[in-house]
Amino acid sequence: MEKTVPSEKAEVILADRETAVQIPVVALDQMLQQLRSQVRLANRAAQVALWEWDLTTNEVYFSPEYRRQLGVEAAELTNELSQWESRLHPDDRERVTQGLRAFLTGLGPCYEAEYRLLQKDNSYRWMLVRAEVICDPHGRPARILGYQLDISEQREAREYQARLTAIVESSEDAIIGKTLEGIVTSWNEGARHSFGYTAEEMLGQSISRIVPLELSEEEAQILTRLRRGQRVEHYETVRRHKYGRLVNVSLTISPIQDGTGRIIGASKIARNITEQKKAEAANREAHERLQEQAAILELAPALVRDMESRIVLWTNGAERLYGFSKEEALGRVSHELFQTEFAEGKAYVDEMLCSVGRWEGELVHCKSNGERLVVASQQLVYHDPTGGPRHILEVNADITERKIAEQGLRESQARFAG
Repeated sequence: MEKTVPSEKAEVILADRETAVQIPVVALDQMLQQLRSQVRLANRAAQVALWEWDLTTNEVYFSPEYRRQLGVEAAELTNELSQWESRLHPDDRERVTQGLRAFLTGLGPCYEAEYRLLQKDNSYRWMLVRAEVICDPHGRPARILGYQLDISEQREAREYQARLTAIVESSEDAIIGKTLEGIVTSWNEGARHSFGYTAEEMLGQSISRIVPLELSEEEAQILTRLRRGQRVEHYETVRRHKYGRLVNVSLTISPIQDGTGRIIGASKIARNITEQKKAEAANREAHERLQEQAAILELAPALVRDMESRIVLWTNGAERLYGFSKEEALGRVSHELFQTEFAEGKAYVDEMLCSVGRWEGELVHCKSNGERLVVASQQLVYHDPTGGPRHILEVNADITERKIAEQGLRESQARFAG
């Protein structure tokens, strides 16, 4: 049976050592946007697909975002493990299933893999998957919780980078040999292609022939470093083509030694870096997106508690706000830990959560150092697959300074009115 969620948005599945926590990303997104400007990053979190594998029933829950990544409707992807297996690329299936079996037998603390999944349009897209096992009270694996990110663009950038490297290794780039005086001793086809001169035109000639006049001192400095046995790596500069145009290159230059270790010359690889820079920029952008999506899950001063108010998830944001570490907070009853003061009474808040499924209001909490603070609290109940209440997501924003300012304004107005 598919899990009931409050909306069609994705769910984030987080877990501590014993308890799995499923958080509707849209709820987290909406609340955080109201509380802190920096949580606009939460919009990116919608690209995180979540899944949960019940090892007892062998059912797998796929979040709505998971289906969106595949381009399928709910009815086209049921909660069966075989649905996932059937979508694995044939070239990835054995590697992925073997890795998963090793993970289940306890050979690793967490599972991470990259593989291709079949889309509705019969194309494949690359996914990055990370997961961990949640054990039952007896220490036996009970569930696997994980998330999935579409990394197709990152893979394309990575593969493009690999293709460029292969070109270099197959001598498509300029590979030049020269003496310590700068006289060319070898000149490959890649060099001819890059600079326009044939080997016959360059052998025995000075390398300065392709160095712009204004950079002649640069070449002299390179030769000095080579005489000292130093290697020049990835030095970006420009060289001049036979027909006058400038060529942007990345130089890697190494000293050449004879059998006695004496430096007798140098080998130079000159590579056009335009396409590489594009690939590197695409790779950086894809990596930054992944980092932002992962970071948003820990930005908010949020906690998750069970229906007995015991804290089962404690974010870094909550630790920064209250000063309690995860070890100090997990398992504690939240209103006891915070010494909560309920303006409307705890019973009223509990009744609203039970009847409406959410509550918003102001609370007074106590930090680990005893300092009192006023928070704007938003709390949301989310449910298990049977529809029963399972956990409560609570996001709190510190509004103490605002409340002090409001009180000061009221007192000032009262004095003037009097």
